[in-house]
Amino acid sequence: MASEYQLGQMKDDCLRSLAVPAIDARRDNIAFAYSGTCDWLFATPEFLEWQNPTNVPAHNGVLWIKGKPGAGKSTLVKHIYIRCQEYFFRNHVILTYFFNARGETLEKTPLGMLRSILYQLIQDDDALYGRFVTSFRDKQAIGLSNNVQWSESELQEFVRSAFQSRRSQPHLILIDALDECNEADVHRVVTLMEALCTSATWDEAPLRICLSSCHHPRIKMNKHLELTVEEIPDHETDIAKYLGGELRVRDTDMEAEIRKRANGLFL
Repeated sequence: MASEYQLGQMKDDCLRSLAVPAIDARRDNIAFAYSGTCDWLFATPEFLEWQNPTNVPAHNGVLWIKGKPGAGKSTLVKHIYIRCQEYFFRNHVILTYFFNARGETLEKTPLGMLRSILYQLIQDDDALYGRFVTSFRDKQAIGLSNNVQWSESELQEFVRSAFQSRRSQPHLILIDALDECNEADVHRVVTLMEALCTSATWDEAPLRICLSSCHHPRIKMNKHLELTVEEIPDHETDIAKYLGGELRVRDTDMEAEIRKRANGLFL
């Protein structure tokens, strides 16, 4: 029988096979919401409907935040992550992935996303870890090296299996900056997320998904709630608050001109 140390070492080896170097760097480098901004989101009809468990069949538990480049979507998603931990989804396991076009290959591909999500899942899900470690040992037994590799399809099956029971712990998946991978990869991620939420809704498994991206007219999802950042009046108010706090000299005409030129963008 394996010792406690050996079991712990095996789990460490499993996690190492999924680890994505500097995976939290993108999330950590995103600016926190400026004081007094972004909280408008939690009063929007879209967020309130998404949060309400009785409405899930109508939208499959998916909220898709869209906006122009530079509109502040990533800051908004980071704010959602923080507030949902503190209040809105405190009883949920929150899984995050922030795509990063400037990062390494794994930071901007579905494979990297799947590795990261599964890495987060198996740390606390003993049943899922049990299934995963069996496959890990099989790969070790037939492998020519200690460097176990996983395919996208293999990881998809493990991730799908985590959300197929009404008895499973509630989960919230936050995926930011879908547009920072290529269009074919965006399509694969959206297809997977749609399959996950559809299956979870059918099985009455508690799952919510929040996506953010620029506008992708060719990428669609049948059932979801959609919020366009630059169309929200309170987003313009956020820009005004930011300018009012950051400009060293108060000049209302200058602030108005900057807001006009910004056209709903922070960058």
